[in-house]
Amino acid sequence: DGPGYVQGIRFRGITFAHSSWQKAPHKYAEDYNRACRQGFVDMPAAAELKWARDCRFERCDFVNLGAYGLDFGVGSHENAVVGGRFLDLGAGGVKVGTVSRSATFPEVPTGNIVENNMIHDIGLVHYSAHAIWGGICAKTLIRHNDVSRTLYSSIAVGWSHDKNVGACRENVIEWNHVHD
Repeated sequence: DGPGYVQGIRFRGITFAHSSWQKAPHKYAEDYNRACRQGFVDMPAAAELKWARDCRFERCDFVNLGAYGLDFGVGSHENAVVGGRFLDLGAGGVKVGTVSRSATFPEVPTGNIVENNMIHDIGLVHYSAHAIWGGICAKTLIRHNDVSRTLYSSIAVGWSHDKNVGACRENVIEWNHVHD
């Protein structure tokens, strides 16, 4: 709890596979009082980082999972997922950020990188999941990813749909190939 960071951990060439998520999409929404199932961003991931700094996932596979693949959550700073494959997922691929509009540093994830990943065939159970989601996050770099065969948003950044200034800023989304 709080900003006592886990840091400097590297995962290389590891496969994260075969997790399940038993709850049906409509039951999930009911249990969490969600009128809108947009993005299913509060669903779990096979690997979840909170209060992590300078951790990397390099050439790792996230396959045959019941929910999301990877989550850089609250307090995650300067982490990266590079050269990974995310496929056959019940929900989405990579999440970076928080849904808390009132979050401030150090809670707001900053400086995280999602680069050179292949993300396809997602949202197979929870159809409105995102391939790459950046909620309330700052200085996030999303580039050179190949995203295909999604049922909802391929790349979505920002979690505030009003005029109020928030902590979501200075994010860069570039050179991604989004298709099919």
